[in-house]
Amino acid sequence: DYLAEHRPDVSRLFYLDSDIVVRTSLAGIWNAPLDNAYVAAALDYQRVRELPHLYRKHFDWNRRMQLNRNYFNSGVMLLNMKKIRARYRGIIAEGFKEMYDGTWLLPDQDYLNIILTEGCPSVILPKCFNWMYEMQVPADLSASMLLNGRREGLQVAHLWHYAGTYKPWALYHNLLLPS
Repeated sequence: DYLAEHRPDVSRLFYLDSDIVVRTSLAGIWNAPLDNAYVAAALDYQRVRELPHLYRKHFDWNRRMQLNRNYFNSGVMLLNMKKIRARYRGIIAEGFKEMYDGTWLLPDQDYLNIILTEGCPSVILPKCFNWMYEMQVPADLSASMLLNGRREGLQVAHLWHYAGTYKPWALYHNLLLPS
């Protein structure tokens, strides 16, 4: 609504969370075919080829799949502002207030996944455009996999999204603290 009022000329909006390190060009996202879609985003879970069983271990997996079978991560999104304005102008904030459920762990992401499901086609981005360091199942990953980032895909990822509790700046800060 703010953009509709102050910047009605904006037709596409590219959003990145603040815990992302961009490694290479993101032209692949910017050029995503949004003609009929409302959003281009990567799926929230990571389908790691060598660890296919892990993403379903997330404690919130079933609830998220009930909200949207293509539950996406809202940390990297290309939004089709023309389509969103046409359908949701003036009602997104009000809808959130009406629908908010105190059990939502990620209120903004959960809400977006609810309203951008039925009748709102989306483009699923490859995981290289939203590679998450932490998969929320650290007990199933070795420390070297988390800290050294040696899993397949990290080297070719266009960006690294530190979407969980593991943040490189927190680790570095803790190393500098006196014991």
